[in-house]
Amino acid sequence: MALVQTVLVLRLGYVRLDVRALGLIVLAGAIAAASLLLGDVPSLVRTAIGSAVYVAGLAAFRCLPPELWQIVSRDGRSDAPELQ
Repeated sequence: MALVQTVLVLRLGYVRLDVRALGLIVLAGAIAAASLLLGDVPSLVRTAIGSAVYVAGLAAFRCLPPELWQIVSRDGRSDAPELQ
């Protein structure tokens, strides 16, 4: 369902898909998925670790949405790159 909605939004021209950012987002997800390889760790802890690694990866690749940049920036400004 999400894929169909994404295709419809792209066809209507409301947003443009940045392939470079998409690749970095997939890379951050793949790195975060490595937390699934932890052995005797409870699933809740693995989920927390994976989520933290994913958000940190997005921040490192500067792929966070502007709303999250305002939350994580120290002065409250949005230094996020403009995606169009």
